[in-house]
Amino acid sequence: MTEQPVHAAARPGRKSIGFVLAISALIVTLPLLLHGPLPAGSDVYSTSHYLQGFMKAFGEGDLYPRWTDDTNGGLGAPSFVLFPPLSYYGAGAASWLTGSIISGFKLYLLLVSLLSAAAFYALARQWIGPGLPAAFASALYLFLPYRVLDMYQRFAVSETTAFIFFPLILLFARRTILMGRGRDAALLSLSYAGLVYTHIVSSLSFSLFL
Repeated sequence: MTEQPVHAAARPGRKSIGFVLAISALIVTLPLLLHGPLPAGSDVYSTSHYLQGFMKAFGEGDLYPRWTDDTNGGLGAPSFVLFPPLSYYGAGAASWLTGSIISGFKLYLLLVSLLSAAAFYALARQWIGPGLPAAFASALYLFLPYRVLDMYQRFAVSETTAFIFFPLILLFARRTILMGRGRDAALLSLSYAGLVYTHIVSSLSFSLFL
């Protein structure tokens, strides 16, 4: 008889946390979603070009594309040797679902923002406990000036995606140090691999911080 009120009281808290995370992701991407074209960021042409090349190669059966044949005036280039392709799998899937590269980028960045908020919430709740304070901290994470500039002024999609992995690496590194569990070490390895296969420069600079 005493367990039912506890569960009933817990549900609104979880819903409130989910609402804060979702509305934060929606607000930070709202200018992107409301306008037709993509932002005129410094990387918008190259990012769109690489996604087109990725989708073409993937559609031809290359499950791990490394070459874009239309780069350098049709001479081609090993684009995904320098730029890891993990974010292009997500953006490519979103573009396939929406039927448009522009709409695909918008959907993908909305999902990236939501996943970034959820990842930071998982870290924040370790420090300040589960609840709305950790959820609001996650919202602030989405609105970090550099992250917003990445989306709109630069349109650096891979670097924006890297924000998913920063909190996860810190979270599982902390758990591995404190508890020494193999599962946490494995998740730390996967999170670090995700960052490396998303954006090499971010993985190098974050390694110094870590």
